[in-house]
Amino acid sequence: MPARIAPTEAPHPSEVAEVLHLMLCGWYHAISFTARATRLAPEPGTPAFDDFLPPAPPKP
Repeated sequence: MPARIAPTEAPHPSEVAEVLHLMLCGWYHAISFTARATRLAPEPGTPAFDDFLPPAPPKP
């Protein structure tokens, strides 16, 4: 006869949130890596990181 697993307490809501955050991060990385590996072109009008950099100081 198989051993019965004793019921455990339900996980704390913060533990559930942590797991959901980890899953979200995992999906983001999977999609990001796939888009980058396939050299997927950004959507029109999507800003690039260079658009947010401060201007370079003038050369003397």
